[in-house]
Parts: sequence; structure tokens; C-alpha cells
Amino acid sequence: MVKNSEALISTILEINTFKEIKQRFPVHNFLKKVLTKQIFDMILFAKFKEDVLTIGVHHPTAQFELTNFKPILIQYAKQIDDLKTIKDVKIFRYDKLKPKSLSEVPNTEVSFFEEKSYGIFENNLKDKELFDRIEQIRNLIKTKGKKWK
Repeated sequence: MVKNSEALISTILEINTFKEIKQRFPVHNFLKKVLTKQIFDMILFAKFKEDVLTIGVHHPTAQFELTNFKPILIQYAKQIDDLKTIKDVKIFRYDKLKPKSLSEVPNTEVSFFEEKSYGIFENNLKDKELFDRIEQIRNLIKTKGKKWK
């Protein structure tokens, strides 16, 4: 039985699904201690893998500040046990990876199906309003036929 929170957390971190948390926790703590709150809040994620610290930001100011701060980040990171092997820091802006709005997405025309009906079907509805609606549909099929758009 788990008696304190530290033992509970260490038990949870041993589960395979939580290994990512275990890997990112030292990086999170390191960046929180080294960076100002404003810059830290602009970071979307940070991951240390294969001797490279990758930081994704969502604002150009954070990218600029961190790019200028790279040598200092590497120097301080080498003092932490989990990050001793660091060789490089890569910073990229997340908004550069995705379109900013739908207007920037290339407009591709959607081709609709070809109408296979000629409007030849029985309309046995007794309700006048529904009967008229079905007749409107029949007329649309007859007039537009294969030119639906």
C-alpha cells in the first residue's frame, strides 16, 4: 500500500505510458528555472532526445529570445544530470507548421456525384405540401440532371 505522495508518483512513473512524463519532467523543471515566466509561458513543448533539446514555441518573441539564449541554455543544461550530454538546442515556431486561416488553404473544387436519376418515379404522397416538395425535387433532377453543383 502506498503511504505517501512521493511513493505514489514514483509508482506511477514506472508504468510504460508515463515514461514520456518522466522524460519531460527534468526538461520542464530546467526551463522553468532558467527562463523568465513570460518566455516560459510561450513554450508549447520541450523534449530532450538524442543529445538535442527541441523546443516548440507559439510566438516569434519566444523564438527570438531562445535563439539568442542558446549558448547559455546549453551551458546551464550541462550542469543537470539528465541533460549532461546536450549538444544542441533547436527552436521552432509551431504556427509556421500549420496554415493560419482557411483562406490560405488551397481551394480545391469538390466534384459532386453524377445524377443517375431522370426524375422518373411515382409520387404517392397524399399530403399536398409534401407532394409539392417531391415534385420540386423531381423538377430539379430533370432540369439540372448531370450538372449538379
